[in-house]
Amino acid sequence: SVYIKINNSVEDANITGSPLNTSYMAYKKGMEMINEEFTRLKSVAANSSPEQSGSEYFRDSINRQLNIIAQMHHEKPFSYVRRNPESYLSLYLLKSAIQRQPAEYERVEEAFNSLTHTLKSSITGKELSEIISSYKPLPAGMLAPFIEARKMNTNALFKLDDLKGKNILLQF
Repeated sequence: SVYIKINNSVEDANITGSPLNTSYMAYKKGMEMINEEFTRLKSVAANSSPEQSGSEYFRDSINRQLNIIAQMHHEKPFSYVRRNPESYLSLYLLKSAIQRQPAEYERVEEAFNSLTHTLKSSITGKELSEIISSYKPLPAGMLAPFIEARKMNTNALFKLDDLKGKNILLQF
């Protein structure tokens, strides 16, 4: 049985009995440990003596540790996906990863391809597949996709097709 207890709002809801929620809580706990270490390290740096903070060795040590924590934070979703290719949480973590770091679409695609067929065929899986495809560069000579945008000076709507045969500069 799945139980939902809503305290003040839906965002504060507590869901128990759901395998997805159990997986998310375990994932969240792992992220909290990483975040606590980050907070502890920031506190060490903020409360350091002037002699410590003036020391290049101390600053380098703090920066190295911060970089390790940042890497752990960045790697956590991919690590989860590798261990749980059948979990719907894996889909949501990959979707979140590509939205935060679009340049990593290849890594997200590789992880996505390791998911079960059921997940990849789900509505969310198909959406994620489309998002991944949208970040891939177009092959040379391929027609540009349909683009609709607003002109900067007049805010009027136009289509890329309207400019066929003209030289244009697209700036993103």
